[in-house]
Amino acid sequence: MSPSGAAAWLNSTQQWLMELALTGFQYLHEGTIEPFIATLEPIQGDPELMELAALLTGFVNELLAHIPANRQASLPMFRWADLWSSAIIRTRHLPGEPTFRRVSGTLAPLGLDVQSTPTLCVSSCTACSTTPGIRRQSACRW
Repeated sequence: MSPSGAAAWLNSTQQWLMELALTGFQYLHEGTIEPFIATLEPIQGDPELMELAALLTGFVNELLAHIPANRQASLPMFRWADLWSSAIIRTRHLPGEPTFRRVSGTLAPLGLDVQSTPTLCVSSCTACSTTPGIRRQSACRW
């Protein structure tokens, strides 16, 4: 996706999140959430927006599971506010280009963390590398 295309999807996401905030979680209905799915699909298809797509997909699925909200005994308001806040912050700027540098030496894996949901799996590896004169701990996600 081009940077201008990604910026348009991020702007659309911000608009939806603001509409959601103005509506209020206790007044959720399908008409509040379902139109956003057309915006979410291109975000899910962009590898650079994978983390935002995972966050938004989970958030939308949780909201849809609680519709109609006004008939629910209780809603996870603090969790939804946290997800909403994380999403709005991540839509403020396009993700930066990753930087890479070729190194040589020994890579000693320290740990692997695998997190999965019904729609996404992310693994993170923490490792220590030794390059002559440099010791560095790093983490990578894929």
